[in-house]
Amino acid sequence: MKYNKVYRTYKTNNYEYEGKKAMDYYQFFDTQIVSYAFKGMYTVNLHNSAISSIVASEFLLLQSSNPKKPNYYLPRLHIDDLLYLPISFQRPHPRHPHNRPVFGKGRTDSVVMEFGLDHEPIIEFSNIALADIINNRYAKIFYTSIQHLGKDQQKILRKRFQFLLDNELRCVPLNKEILDLSFLLLKGFMERHNIKQNFRNSWNDILILATALAFSADLDTRDNELSRFAVEQYAQSFKNTDSFIHLSFTKDELTQQKPNRESKGYINRGWKAKFHH
Repeated sequence: MKYNKVYRTYKTNNYEYEGKKAMDYYQFFDTQIVSYAFKGMYTVNLHNSAISSIVASEFLLLQSSNPKKPNYYLPRLHIDDLLYLPISFQRPHPRHPHNRPVFGKGRTDSVVMEFGLDHEPIIEFSNIALADIINNRYAKIFYTSIQHLGKDQQKILRKRFQFLLDNELRCVPLNKEILDLSFLLLKGFMERHNIKQNFRNSWNDILILATALAFSADLDTRDNELSRFAVEQYAQSFKNTDSFIHLSFTKDELTQQKPNRESKGYINRGWKAKFHH
């Protein structure tokens, strides 16, 4: 039997890429910039940069209009003691119905995010699985996961997935630190700014911002509202261009400007997240 080599990409609250610790510096991009670059609407160098798993989920149309159900599921690679993955795992059973997902929710990971009485719960499926598959370049597993979708949609998703691989974008999954920070950011954002009509769109933006903050990284975004909030509170510097806003978060500045994680006022609102691996 032939095997493919597998690299671990996620361990507790630390992020690893191809068996090595992540770089001290990251350049992150939001979903709009990645989408515009894919469509050729403007030129931006994405090569060897990073994206949140939320950006990947939006870009690859994994998220659906239902906040508790995705368009497809990606399998979680439970291989703590194994270095190789059978190629047979990349192919569905020949009798599997073509209109049903090959992998169900029992084969993937999820993050259940609750917002008390303020908003409906959101379940983010395949957060870690998506990062694993992108970072390990498992195109065949991705293609198998979407084969129940329409042919036109499969064609689009294949091109988008290959675009991420061609640009060697690292995908950083959500973890507890990012979620704790996101709830604090949401609390502050709601006090000063307007939430979008579709709450999940605002929440996605905040998760992307929190990921950059957690890594003390730079973030390029086209979201004006989120940028104003970040500049008011957390960004050391920013640069406004014709195409996007560049936000810079450095460790020295964030030591004093990050939200106080000891005063988790959001807990009283019933906001919480639970990971299911």
